[in-house]
Amino acid sequence: MRLLLALLFILSGRLAVAGEEEDRLLYDFGRTDKTTELTWRGVEGGLETVPDGSGRKALRLHYPVEEANQWPALVVPGGGLSENNFMLYERLTLEVFNPAEKNELLLFHAVGVDGGKYFFSLTPPPGWSIQNIPIDEILLNEPVKEIQLLQDRAMEPHEVYVGKLLLHGPLHSERIPAEETLEKVFWQLLAAPEPVVPAIVERRRLLTENYRQKLQQLRLVKTPSEQFLAAKAVEALIPEAERLAAFLVDVAALESNKGPVSIGFVDGLTRVYPECGLYRPLAEGSWALACNEAEAIQLCLLPAVELNGVVVSLTPLVHEADPMAILPASIAPVGFVNTIQPAYPVDYLGWTPDVVLTGLEFCQLPPYRWQPFWLEAAAAPDQRPGIYRGAVTVRADELPEPLRILIAVEVWNFRLPSKNSLPLAMTGIYEEGINAPLFVPGIGDEDVQLFKKFIRNECTQSELTAAAAEMVAAVERYETFIASHRIPVDNIYRRRPPRPEKLAEWLNGSNTVLNLFCYEDPAQLGWFDAVMPTVERHGWQRRVYTYGFDEIHHSQFPAAFAAYRALKAKYPWLQTMTTAYDDSFGVESGLDDLVDIWVPLTTVYEQKQAEIVAARKRGKQIWTYVAMTPAPPSMNLLLETPAVGTRMLPGFWAYQSGIDGFLYYLLTNYHASVRSVNAAGVAVEGGEQPWPEPLRGGPYTNLNGRSYRNYNGDGMLVYPGERGPLASLRLKFFRDGLEDYEYLALLEQMLSSDSNLPTAWRQAAEKLLSRDDEFLKSTTEYNRDPAALFRRRAAIAALLEQAAAFR
Repeated sequence: MRLLLALLFILSGRLAVAGEEEDRLLYDFGRTDKTTELTWRGVEGGLETVPDGSGRKALRLHYPVEEANQWPALVVPGGGLSENNFMLYERLTLEVFNPAEKNELLLFHAVGVDGGKYFFSLTPPPGWSIQNIPIDEILLNEPVKEIQLLQDRAMEPHEVYVGKLLLHGPLHSERIPAEETLEKVFWQLLAAPEPVVPAIVERRRLLTENYRQKLQQLRLVKTPSEQFLAAKAVEALIPEAERLAAFLVDVAALESNKGPVSIGFVDGLTRVYPECGLYRPLAEGSWALACNEAEAIQLCLLPAVELNGVVVSLTPLVHEADPMAILPASIAPVGFVNTIQPAYPVDYLGWTPDVVLTGLEFCQLPPYRWQPFWLEAAAAPDQRPGIYRGAVTVRADELPEPLRILIAVEVWNFRLPSKNSLPLAMTGIYEEGINAPLFVPGIGDEDVQLFKKFIRNECTQSELTAAAAEMVAAVERYETFIASHRIPVDNIYRRRPPRPEKLAEWLNGSNTVLNLFCYEDPAQLGWFDAVMPTVERHGWQRRVYTYGFDEIHHSQFPAAFAAYRALKAKYPWLQTMTTAYDDSFGVESGLDDLVDIWVPLTTVYEQKQAEIVAARKRGKQIWTYVAMTPAPPSMNLLLETPAVGTRMLPGFWAYQSGIDGFLYYLLTNYHASVRSVNAAGVAVEGGEQPWPEPLRGGPYTNLNGRSYRNYNGDGMLVYPGERGPLASLRLKFFRDGLEDYEYLALLEQMLSSDSNLPTAWRQAAEKLLSRDDEFLKSTTEYNRDPAALFRRRAAIAALLEQAAAFR
């Protein structure tokens, strides 16, 4: 208690001085004594007189034409800045002189000491300008390791001059962690039951000692920046303290019951970590879903002893009024991947639940570790509404008799459509970059090349070797599996148009739209000829598009202009889609008449609402996408993204924000950077390498979740199992979000199409369809409690059932 009181005194006594300092010079590029601190990475220049007639000196940066993956940059080390903690400040400004007669592009890139990355695009006009750089959540989370002024994919050389880099206030003292939060969490930890398991006792001791050390550091600091960092260091212990305090309660309950295993249920949006307490366990094993929907909860077991030969099975789920009506359902262990530090800050590393281990017949459960089982019901389109009941049976060598656990599922009296209302452009498999041995073990390079030729329509199926044919079949199995989770077959990087029969299969199936191929050169125009007769015969002109010019900057706009002008001359109706970086959506790039579908990042989508409204008035569609960014806790598909955020992204957020579609670059990226230790003993990230093996074992698997570069789960929502594809939890969350979108779309349709519905019903529907900032404000600010989402979903379901009854 004395420690906590001391902490409160320190924090309350120092908050008052936090607003005194406002502006601060971070770095003056115009000083001769500063240039030796800089690292020049593929950039030329030096301290020179600015060609504006003023005689002023500034740092000239000359960027050459960029070669592949060069990323030329001027690097400023964090130690060379007058302050590398930006957390209490409002914004940065950089003085830039542009000697050209047009706007140039300069990327501001900040790298945090814990791996966080922040990009901001600057577009300095001709002459001097002050470029504003907002301080976002990434910069608020950690000190800055280095700042880079860089270029990406420059098609022509150009240069700029840079002057002073400043931090601007006023200082935000409210960003210092609240003392009552620190007090509450650590009192919970200290008040938790005393464990008897030695490993848990040691875990508690280490955490408590770490807290005392961080508190001592907080006592010694003086400046606002130091106060903030020290308080944040204490706050960083809170997640682990919360996890441990809850786990101690669970362990105490297990020991007091003196049984071999504790049993609990949680919803399908709660990640169950092995040595953390269950978060808001459900009172019973029951859940609900609509017809033509899949939804899950999790059965969780906490053994007091090691359990071997564990087999968990499910009886048929039978309608309580009709024994002939059966609800399809399944159960499988949730597998863990052993995560390592990604390129962004996280509050947990280690065994993380992320894969549904379908097909794992039996497993071993270590003592005093929670093990979740994914319990999923999948109602058919014509499923009879009502209550279905069944039971889960748990067998293990150490159990004297099987455990029988009752469950119940309610099927609501309305049906979701089979085709998504939200258009998707998500690459299931990128054949050109495929990690083939994970699909067909032992396949040779010649067979892989033959498979790729077949995908590019350069050979027929009869010309395939047995291994190449097996590869085609394996890819189709993955595509079918992905489509079973409401994500239709597509490939934004497709190198040639699909065969006409495949095009018809997909567009007559679950696809609402489809990419013909990645078009970027007028020389490719003839490739459309093989597939256009099929498109025109079926009237699919508005259901196909061509994607191209992936994330290009302004230096590549002329190439896009030439390619798209040639395309529109031949096929004026064909929709073009791009993720090109033009926040005006065609106005500044000159592509307004040539690009039909613009796809900005979610962060840009939220920031550029005025430009989006204007673009839509000009007839443009504005989709959105995520990739490596934004980092957690913002909505994304990364392994550490809050589960609610991953579900809301294509669901409640997609509906509320009004996006016209969602793009994602890949679901099966089985490559990752390789971590090694250099001569100085420091861990470094190497180049990308294919995964050497598929997922094996379980529940504790052989993988760490690392996918693209040093990101966990980026571009990888499906795991390669030894016997075929396995769903990540994130794939399940995303599917469920798509279904949430259908709830909202059905409710809106009911509201607009039936004027005879009662006034009270209409008011309730309008409220649920309206913006609610407490539930969802943005991709960063949203209610991360799964219970809030399920309450809202149930309220919508109740209105949809009422509407059916009124009719």
